[in-house]
Amino acid sequence: MENKMYCVRFVRIDGQPDEEYHYWHREDAEQHLKVFQDDDSGLYERIELVVIAGGLSSVLTTMKFVAA
Repeated sequence: MENKMYCVRFVRIDGQPDEEYHYWHREDAEQHLKVFQDDDSGLYERIELVVIAGGLSSVLTTMKFVAA
């Protein structure tokens, strides 16, 4: 059985490095993502939920924000 890990990646609009938070359980990552669904900070271009399995990663969900 292959180990999977989940990442919530915050892609910043100002060009600063991405912020990444890693989780063993998808539910935990989804909960973290959900907290930001109404984010109006203007800091992020998008927030992604990524699954990492072996040497591969795939974006499962993307929340995109419109610049103000």
